[in-house]
Amino acid sequence: MGGADVYCAICGGPVSLPWWPDEDEGETEYTYDPTVIREDRLDLDWLKDVRVIGEDPASTGLSRIWVSGPASHEDHGYFNLEEGDPIMEQLGEESLRTYAYKGHHSFAVPYHQTCRTLLSKYLSIGGDGVDKDMFFQILRQLADTSEYAHVLKLDYGSVSKNQEQYWCVSRGDEHFVHSPLDIPQLAEYLLSLPELEPDHPMNDAPQGRYGAASDPISTLPIELRWSILLHADITSVVRLLRTSKALYATKQSNSWWRRKLLTDMPWLFELSAVEGADKVDWARVYKDMWLGSRYRPSAHRITGLANRRRIWEELLPQIGGPYEKLQKENDQVDLPDILKGASSTGLRRLMSPEPEVNSSFRFYFAQSIAGLRDAYIEFHVHLDQERFIRGLHFAERQQRSEQSHLTQDAFDFATSVESVQVPVNDCLTGIIVTSREIPEGESSRKIVGLEFLLGSSTSQQIGSIDGDRRLIHVSKDHFAVGIETFSSPEGGLSRISLIQQPAFLARGIDRFSSRGSTPDRVNLEATKYLWRKQIPPPGLQVSEHQTGYWTFAMEKDLSPMEPLVFGTTDAELADITAISVDVLFGGIEVRYGNRPSRSIGPRNLAMKSLTIDGQGGERVVALNYVVTYIPMGIRIVTNYGRQLVVGQAGRRPTEQVQYPPQDPETKQFAHLAGMYGWWSSRDTPKSRLEAVGCLFAAELGGKHQGVNEMPELASGQSPIWEPSAPSSVRETGPVLGDFFVKETLGINSRTLEVLDHCTTVSWIDCSRPLLEVRVTLCHSFREKQVPVSAITFKYADGANEELTIGPEIHPQSPIDTQGEADNGWCWCFLSGRNTQDELGAHPHYQHHVWELGGKRLQSVRAILSPIDEADGRGSRLAGIQFIAEDGSESPKWSHWNSSSDDAYVIEHIAFTDERVGLKLFMGETHRSVTYEDTIVYALQAMERLV
Repeated sequence: MGGADVYCAICGGPVSLPWWPDEDEGETEYTYDPTVIREDRLDLDWLKDVRVIGEDPASTGLSRIWVSGPASHEDHGYFNLEEGDPIMEQLGEESLRTYAYKGHHSFAVPYHQTCRTLLSKYLSIGGDGVDKDMFFQILRQLADTSEYAHVLKLDYGSVSKNQEQYWCVSRGDEHFVHSPLDIPQLAEYLLSLPELEPDHPMNDAPQGRYGAASDPISTLPIELRWSILLHADITSVVRLLRTSKALYATKQSNSWWRRKLLTDMPWLFELSAVEGADKVDWARVYKDMWLGSRYRPSAHRITGLANRRRIWEELLPQIGGPYEKLQKENDQVDLPDILKGASSTGLRRLMSPEPEVNSSFRFYFAQSIAGLRDAYIEFHVHLDQERFIRGLHFAERQQRSEQSHLTQDAFDFATSVESVQVPVNDCLTGIIVTSREIPEGESSRKIVGLEFLLGSSTSQQIGSIDGDRRLIHVSKDHFAVGIETFSSPEGGLSRISLIQQPAFLARGIDRFSSRGSTPDRVNLEATKYLWRKQIPPPGLQVSEHQTGYWTFAMEKDLSPMEPLVFGTTDAELADITAISVDVLFGGIEVRYGNRPSRSIGPRNLAMKSLTIDGQGGERVVALNYVVTYIPMGIRIVTNYGRQLVVGQAGRRPTEQVQYPPQDPETKQFAHLAGMYGWWSSRDTPKSRLEAVGCLFAAELGGKHQGVNEMPELASGQSPIWEPSAPSSVRETGPVLGDFFVKETLGINSRTLEVLDHCTTVSWIDCSRPLLEVRVTLCHSFREKQVPVSAITFKYADGANEELTIGPEIHPQSPIDTQGEADNGWCWCFLSGRNTQDELGAHPHYQHHVWELGGKRLQSVRAILSPIDEADGRGSRLAGIQFIAEDGSESPKWSHWNSSSDDAYVIEHIAFTDERVGLKLFMGETHRSVTYEDTIVYALQAMERLV
């Protein structure tokens, strides 16, 4: 597909230096004239002086429009900002995307700084005085809402032919890329304007004959004739002079030519205050400037002037006209006292697709804060025939809004109206918006409910509460004085925010008297996101989400985060017995001793668990994430130094995101109270975990802060112990399955060294009597690599104790109808590496049970496949087989299509009183798909410490 250029919103020209070959390297037609463009091309540097203007809906100011500093175009409409640009920090974006009307990027457009200055001159504002709010409002109204827009929906005139996927360089169009302000040729001309000849008449007295009596124009006064010629374009003037002898005989004075030049060429603003104007030959100047500003190449053309004339005549009226109209409308509206110094809760999108053109409606509850004492506050909610909420407006007895209120005529569809009235002794504090995804061809989201939260801790509900929830609430120590909505006739309500003032301004007004602490009633941190089904409870803080660089599907306003609350009290945390994570990142679950389990995510296919001794004081204290193109690793750590590792977490330098935060002064960590995530394509087998974050609390039940330090767990380039390193045993003997190999994948090659590749190591006690051994195999990649993803030992002594390495819970997937031979869909379908036979032969996971009836293990047989010396060294672990003390053997667990030929080497690890266990090295399958299973790569004996 390649890249793509975008263009200046004002002039339509390129926003970076265009490229063209030298004349001897390509066709002359597709180059610029080297006699017109400087060889070093410094005269084109103005093209790089670009700014981006956009909107930050989350801004708390009543003005949400921002303007960046210098920005450089990268590709596809993305612009990089200079280091330290405050817009980068405000938006949390390293680059800005422009012309993207739809999606999670707020609408923004680029423009040359030079072009905005020219717009100021067109509007007679001076300097860079264009109001950014009105300017952006006009640009948004002119937005091209198509998917691959690269300009506004303007008629860009003569430059349009050059606005291809990449800027089209063509001979003769050099004026498009020359600055319309910095024009050296024009500056040089102005230094020596042509002067009148000495015998030229210097006065404006009428000259010449009036013409024949038969010419009707001959009866007109000379001043009126001048006026006719003054206001006709130069082409019409020439025609009139040819057809009317009276006009031809009417000599135009020098001052008339000056007036004519300033009338016809307002873009020559430099000439409006020329000193010694009566000595300048203005007729000659008119001719020179008319020839110099023509677009067609000629010896007279001044390229920068031609570009200025083009922009002034073709583009600026399309922007300046609506701007001036809007300015007049705004001048007629006085800002009421109640809005002076007010702020906003920030506008968030509530529905999709968002209407292409929205109108802003700002309603305030009274003219002044004092007027709020007895203000009548009532809202009208418009619902369509399917009970979707399509409109919201403030409906007091005497309308005081900046915009007219919404009526049935405001919509292109039928609605019914339900009312919500705020009691005179109460106040509005927030609104919970409930919405649902509605499958309509492409997925869409519609509003199904509005809950109006009141200061008395009561609420009034309109519509449904079944759906995803967005909290819109006044900030701490603020009170609401109005609401702002975005709405359109065809799409209805799309955004809401509350207008607020600081709480101290409401002192003495009974309806705003303290009714309890706001954070005790709602979670103000939760206003950051849309939440799936439930909003996190009060008292929990919400970290910023972490998402990868390939997460294009996520739209922060419309992608519901799923909260998993571990506990909001210490008693609740003490009741936790286990945490499980799907090894393919389909879901996360917390289990309790005396409470129902809690889970998030669409698919729990293979759950790997960490038991938690909550009653014994064990607590989960940290979450570590690995986030690359999507979240690819999760590590859960307890205060006992035990951990659960899923995916790539634990050993890579990229594991840098750690929760909860640490207080910089006390050095204590906050209490970890939960986590949250968002899955794309949630209702399909291809659902992916795209975003992760943390829920934490500074105190729980009066207990301030959490642990003083995190447990020191092994990390680095070697595998780490899971759940923790043993203290009673140590490694002995060789590592069976250790290898080094160079692999070629298409045009790429890589080196795989198994011990470096493995994420974790665990040990399993083989000295105790066993009831059974359970093994789970997964789809594989290498025929000579055993795909054992889990091993469980169920011991005969004790209370049926079990020890599992890998996922031990495999609930039936609710989404399993898209695979082959009823085996269900899995990520292996995307590998494209000779997997089709295996996919059709059996499901992704196969479970095997070997009954032992209380016998002990005698040994384990490791079936090894030597690496060809030309490719590397060592041997792959191709199979595992256990032998019991009575000589009975387990099945040989190996690749599903493996044959027992002589190419394999058999090694044994015998268990004795001293050699009591196995160390298992676990790493990813290397299928090169989105999510990979973790399998056993190598074995090593473990012996008792003396």
